[in-house]
Order: sequence, then C-alpha cells, then structure tokens
Amino acid sequence: MSQTRDNPDQAMEAFAEDALAVQTATDRRDYSAVHFGILQHIGRSTNGATPGDLAARWKSSATGISRILAAMDKAGHVGAVLDERDRRVRRYFLTDAGFDLIARWFEAKGYTAEVISGVRAKFALTNPFMKGKKRG
Repeated sequence: MSQTRDNPDQAMEAFAEDALAVQTATDRRDYSAVHFGILQHIGRSTNGATPGDLAARWKSSATGISRILAAMDKAGHVGAVLDERDRRVRRYFLTDAGFDLIARWFEAKGYTAEVISGVRAKFALTNPFMKGKKRG
C-alpha cells in the first residue's frame, strides 16, 4: 500500500484535496469544497476552531463562515462550545456524525479500518463531542 493509505495525517491531506470525490462518497451535494475543508480543519484542530480561525484560513468573512457552521451544526456535523477564556467565542468541533462523513470518503477510497480508526482516535483526543460530553 502507498504511504498515504497507511498514514492518518496523510489521509486527511488527501481528503482535503479531493472535494468532488468527497461529495460523491458522502452524498452531500449541498456541501462544497469549503464545507469539507472546514470539516477537515476542525477535525485537525486540537482546541476546536473559531469562525475567525476558519475565515482566515479560507480567506472569507467570519459572517460567511458562521453561516456555514450554523448549517453544519443544524445537520449535526459540528458542535460548538464556549471558549473558556472568552465566553463570547464559540469553538467548533466535529461530532461523530461529522466524522462519519469523513469516514465514508475514506472507505470509498479504500482506506483500511485501521487508518480510519487512527484518524478518529486523533480527532477524539481533545474533542468534547466525540467523547460523549454535552454542549457548553
């Protein structure tokens, strides 16, 4: 197997670069490459991602990103908690349903269950939504 198929970090890079296949594998035609990029970015963030973080990354407005996050939250793919230092700031994390979207692409591309489990484990390390904690 190629190195990318065996390494969770490289697998996430491949995910981010393959938006059309992600849309097909997940059957989420309403999600653009930006949506899937946001899922990937949030998943890799150890402290969650703020709308400001994502706006800077995607060269977009925080308002535009907030709309995308609200739709993803409503769909159950991300969840938010209030920042511990600044209660005005919301930090977004993947939910299990959000990770399941990512996992469907991995499966469609032939990634092993071991790699998928490795990615899930990395995401769950600091994620309150993948550990069964409630929203803050």
